[in-house]
Amino acid sequence: METPLSTLPPASPPTPPPGAPPRTKPRRPFRTLTIVLLVLLVLLVVSELLTLRFFPGYSSHYLVASTATDGTPVWIDNAFFPLRFGPRRSAKPPLPVVAAQNRPADRLRVVLLGDSALMGEPDPSFSVGRQLEALLSARLAPSSRTAEVFTLGIPNANSHVLREIARDLPRLRPDAVVVMVGDNEFAGPGGPASPSGRLHNSSRIAHALIVASRTRLAQLYAAAAARLFPVHADTIAWRDQEPLTLRDRLALDDPRRAAAARSYRRNLKAILAVARDSSPLVVPCTLPVNLRDCAPFATSYLPSEADAQRVRELLRAAIADERNDRLESAFHRYSDLFALNPRHAEALFRAASLALRLDRPNDAAQLFRRAADADALPLRATSSCNETLLDLAARFRLEPLDADALFASLAPDGIPGNDLFLDHVHFTFEASHALASAILDRLADSPDFPLDPPAPDAPPLPSPTELSGRFLYSPWGQLAQLEALRKTQLSQPFLRQLTHSNTVARLSEAAAHAKRLADAVPPDRTHAIFARRLAAHPDDVFLAARAARYLLAAGDAPRAEAAARSALAAWPHRFDLRSLLALILSAQGQPMQRGLQIIRRPDEFFGYYDVNCAVDVATALADAGKHDQALPWLEYALSRDPYNSQVAVLSAQALYQTDRADDAIALLQRQLELTPGNPLLWDELSVLWCLAGDWSLSNEAFQRSEAVAPYRYERLYKRAEALVRINQHRRALNPIERYLAANPEDPAALALLADIQANLPAPPATNAPPQPAKKYIWE
Repeated sequence: METPLSTLPPASPPTPPPGAPPRTKPRRPFRTLTIVLLVLLVLLVVSELLTLRFFPGYSSHYLVASTATDGTPVWIDNAFFPLRFGPRRSAKPPLPVVAAQNRPADRLRVVLLGDSALMGEPDPSFSVGRQLEALLSARLAPSSRTAEVFTLGIPNANSHVLREIARDLPRLRPDAVVVMVGDNEFAGPGGPASPSGRLHNSSRIAHALIVASRTRLAQLYAAAAARLFPVHADTIAWRDQEPLTLRDRLALDDPRRAAAARSYRRNLKAILAVARDSSPLVVPCTLPVNLRDCAPFATSYLPSEADAQRVRELLRAAIADERNDRLESAFHRYSDLFALNPRHAEALFRAASLALRLDRPNDAAQLFRRAADADALPLRATSSCNETLLDLAARFRLEPLDADALFASLAPDGIPGNDLFLDHVHFTFEASHALASAILDRLADSPDFPLDPPAPDAPPLPSPTELSGRFLYSPWGQLAQLEALRKTQLSQPFLRQLTHSNTVARLSEAAAHAKRLADAVPPDRTHAIFARRLAAHPDDVFLAARAARYLLAAGDAPRAEAAARSALAAWPHRFDLRSLLALILSAQGQPMQRGLQIIRRPDEFFGYYDVNCAVDVATALADAGKHDQALPWLEYALSRDPYNSQVAVLSAQALYQTDRADDAIALLQRQLELTPGNPLLWDELSVLWCLAGDWSLSNEAFQRSEAVAPYRYERLYKRAEALVRINQHRRALNPIERYLAANPEDPAALALLADIQANLPAPPATNAPPQPAKKYIWE
């Protein structure tokens, strides 16, 4: 009889043979990794909950709930939203939003979602959204209905940022959403040319980092880093002012471009999905860019040195043929060049310009487009972005607005240029009007948008000229806009463009013309114009803020204060309006503490904005020559952030202007003990030592600045200007010439050079052979 299996003793493992290694338990690496990840996840969740409980952070949403002055619940823009994507010193509040949470039935609401081009940089007072609201309001004027248009975005926003902003579209419940995004895909947050984007080539990692910035832990980390490493924060602040450089060059076959394209497609798909769920009408809009008058920012070269050398020889020969009017020969040389390197951005742009001279507009249009797409510093939307947008619009069954084709139809030869663009992507006032009109037509044609056809006897919609006068654009706003753009053009990466000289000359000429127009209007008439505009549109907060700035510049501080107070009453949460009112009060001689109470309200989280506002007020006062009033603001800012070298430099300049040169030098020396690696401090100290007559110390400080940041040519201009102030014109000649070699179109530097040359002593009339020039320490 067999023994049952249940009664048998357990089998013992076989005995290993002599000399065999001991048996070990089987490894389970995935199980261990899973346990570690779960533990880390639990720790992160617990840490996040504790941080939410004890850390006074801010909302990660673009919109936050608030209450209007009449007690109405509203959604307002979150001033701290940009802190998720950049340093606190350079953070700028989003565009204003004050939207009723319970939207009235008789109000149409349109939301524009886009980057700086749609936002109207450098001044949103004249943006597409502002003009669209004016056109839509005029269309609704015969009825009792009203319109409101909100533009959601922040400067340098790309699809990563706008995807985060789009999360709040359901809160607004708009009647229509217009989406235009794509200019900053490479340089914006998470892009391959951004600090975080250089660490990876994954679109999913980029999105994960953006999502992680929502957490309170990310806020705590940023706050702790700023407090524990203030010198690093100061370094980031001055380096953040430096634009993209050649280190960010991206060839067409660079894998980072593919990662950015994947991110753009995924983000845009998510944006359109949220917009479609939030609004009955979604209008994806392609992106037009300046093709004719904006040369590529950088060119990528062939890896083979022999082929690259052959390309350079062909390019030099083609340029020489153009200069000698051998245009057909030059065009053939460009063709030979493209056979070797079809992605040479500079050659493509030159060939496109040549095709226009040869009256070949079709060839020129294709070459200009290829040049923009091949740009190794892609700061403009590429044709692939527009193709992706049109493809996704078809997949979502949305009817897009082809703004790229619209601008081509408005431009000579179908190639948009300076007639429609202020620079590489930002629209002129007339181009913004054209786009706003096209958006209105697109909305009116849609059965999903509640807009009745206009009456047969309805007046025409406001023209660009009419809106220009209403918005105080011409000439005052235009002058401010052009001066801001010209200042931007005098920095990298614009300095390397082939079209840089033409762009600066055009902006300078237009700014001079606008200034002549502004100066031709008598002050009393200027005030009357502002008063009429404000009386005709009392609810236009943009207009009130704009008028306040103009009135202050015109010397009418009381009226400027009234306009600023009316604007702040409508948007009490806006730090820019608070600093504007504080500036007006300080300009009238009011104590700094009164203005500071407006900026810093009791029981309110203001983060770092009080420092930024103080710097803005002090800078404006110093520009107006009111250095005594500026000093208290700078002292406050420096007390809040002792490591802020920018504030230290401004303070030293104000002290020098108030005849306290020794105090200015002592302040810079103390600051250098805190942040010795900041070239701005060494620049300023070099200037002050020069003005004080101690050339040895001045030269030493100059060399320290050059060693820290040799590419900052501003130090040369500052040195030349300081030498001119002490009548050392001959010594000033070398640094100003070196500065102009790097910035050949700077009008201030050219004027300084002319002044230097006019004050140089005439060479003695002699027949003796010329002697070598004496070398000075400055040379």
